[in-house]
Parts: sequence; C-alpha cells; structure tokens
Amino acid sequence: MVVLLSPQTEILLLSGSARRYMAQPSDAELIERVLQRHKDSFAVLYDRYSAQVFGLATRMLRDDSAAEDATQETFLVLWNKARMYNAEKGALLTWLYRVCRNICLDRLKRPMAKREQAATHAQIAESVHRQWQNYGDRPDYETLHDKVTNALQLLSEREREFIELAFFAGLSHSEIAAAKITPLGTVKSTISAALKKLRGNLGDKWQYNGEW
Repeated sequence: MVVLLSPQTEILLLSGSARRYMAQPSDAELIERVLQRHKDSFAVLYDRYSAQVFGLATRMLRDDSAAEDATQETFLVLWNKARMYNAEKGALLTWLYRVCRNICLDRLKRPMAKREQAATHAQIAESVHRQWQNYGDRPDYETLHDKVTNALQLLSEREREFIELAFFAGLSHSEIAAAKITPLGTVKSTISAALKKLRGNLGDKWQYNGEW
C-alpha cells in the first residue's frame, strides 16, 4: 500500500522542527561513531554531558577556569580512549564523572598556587566573620582576614594543606585521603588538630560547623 503525504506533511518532515522530534542517537551509537573518529558524534556527546561534567569539576576545584580545563581534559580522554568505556558497567555519564573526578583529584594533589591560597584564606575569614556577627566586639573583615592568614601559617604544612583542601576544594575526609594517598584516620586526626589550633588562634566565637 502506498501512503500519500500531503505537501504540508512533506515540508514538516524535511524541516528542522521535524528533526528535533526524531529519536536522538543513543550514547552507545555515538560511542561507536567516536571510535570511528566521527567528530560530529563527539560534538553531540559533548553537548549532551559537558554541563554536568563541568558542574562536578566546579564543585571539586572551586575555580571556573580550572573546572573548564578539567572538563576539556575529560572529553579529550573520551575522544582518545572511548574504547575504555564499557556500557555493561554503567552509563556513559557515570564513566565521565569518574574520569573527571580522577583528573580533579590529580590537580588537587599539586601544591596550591598563591592565588588559590588567598581565596582559601578569604573563605575562612568570611566564615569567621559570619559567626561573629552576633557579638558586639566583632572585628572588621580586613582584621579577620589578616588574623586567618596568620593562624594558618602557624599550622604544620600537612595541617594547612588539608584545611585548604577542605575549605577551598570542598572535599570530604575520604576524598582528601584519596587525593593525598593518606589513611583516612590520619586525615581526620590531622584536620581535628588543625581545627583546634585555628579555634585557639581565632577565638572561641568561631566554631567549625561540621560542613565543608
């Protein structure tokens, strides 16, 4: 049986609006094409998942520029090593998250640049300033910032590094342990000791609230 389409239907089928309603290729289909070095298929995957990957990188690195680099590096891994993805072991986005997380952890193993350290000190100063707001003797922000910088300098190198990873990178204890290849118990005890020192130098009005 021959089905005749009206001119309007034919135009609709050929238009961009109709293509938007057509079924999109699956991740598996796109990966197969990426393996054959089809750049258009790679671009579709990038458009599909780059925002989520960037979101993860931003949460871990707390720096848009560094997060953009990590996102680009993640998709470069996809382009060059797509054969490593196994659909039977999970969704593609899960695999991309894993790649991105490893890239971010690798970046966090590197010593912090002075710009990143300054941002960390500012974050801690803001935390202290907020918690001090109910007290009449609250010092100004600049004074607190200097006090935070001095207090952090009194910590050991490891204590300062772990505190900075927690405040600046927003990592949990287990993530810091993975990033620094350090036993979880050591991370917890080091951060606990560092917090006691900070509290002693910043005053008892500042209290660690248990959230990083």
